[in-house]
Amino acid sequence: MTHGQAQIADYIINHPSTFCFLSVQELAAEAKVSHATVIRFCKTLGYAGFSDFSRDAQYIMKFEITVANRFGLEQTPDKGADNSPVNLFGRALRMEADSIAGVARNISMENVEECLDMMEHAESIYILARMSSFPIALHFENTLSKVSFKSTLVPEQTLQAAAILKRMNENSLLFSIAYARYAKDTVTYTDLAKRKGARIVAVTNSLASPLVALSDVSFIIPSPPFSFIDIFAGAFSFTSALSIAFSAYSKQDKNDSLSEFARIMAEGDHVIE
Repeated sequence: MTHGQAQIADYIINHPSTFCFLSVQELAAEAKVSHATVIRFCKTLGYAGFSDFSRDAQYIMKFEITVANRFGLEQTPDKGADNSPVNLFGRALRMEADSIAGVARNISMENVEECLDMMEHAESIYILARMSSFPIALHFENTLSKVSFKSTLVPEQTLQAAAILKRMNENSLLFSIAYARYAKDTVTYTDLAKRKGARIVAVTNSLASPLVALSDVSFIIPSPPFSFIDIFAGAFSFTSALSIAFSAYSKQDKNDSLSEFARIMAEGDHVIE
């Protein structure tokens, strides 16, 4: 390595848990080298550019950093970084917004069209997730159920999940949602549904996800790690947008579903006027 590239390597060695979250300009500034030196450093390691290097580094760190470690990173200010509560608040909001913008830029509309077609022709739609990904599935089922009678959330209880999986067949569609670290149950249940003939749509964070090989259509929506939480804004927005799109795509009278939803909510006395 050149002297400048060695400076970058030294910075990475001394900041193993945080360097991968810096932009190319930030890494250059921290290592006291030029922007071009950072690019050459990445190419020396065999990457096409900084984006590929950073993506790989972040993916690896998702497995290496525990929740407690990530919380500790935010409690130990790095040199030159503003880790005040207000600044962290702003950074978190910007990362949420960037995550949503990334979905809009990168999602394949051809995959969306194929997914909507599978949803329309499926007799039943199941939504599966575990661990930190479960709130995404819960949100998706909540939005989709307002415009469709087909959707069912696969519950977390093993016995109830098994009863639902038993009903799956070639006329079923399973949305399988998993982010690293991937829940074993999600992968196992997805594989079982695949073997029963169900179509699979994966919502996950990487092409290296075990769900990709099992899916008919995959949507890669990365979740940039931040402190002790994961940024799932992109995945939540994707499922909301897909529900809205399906309401227009589906030939089912969505007014019937919406009316039924409103009637049940009213009868259940869930709303205070």
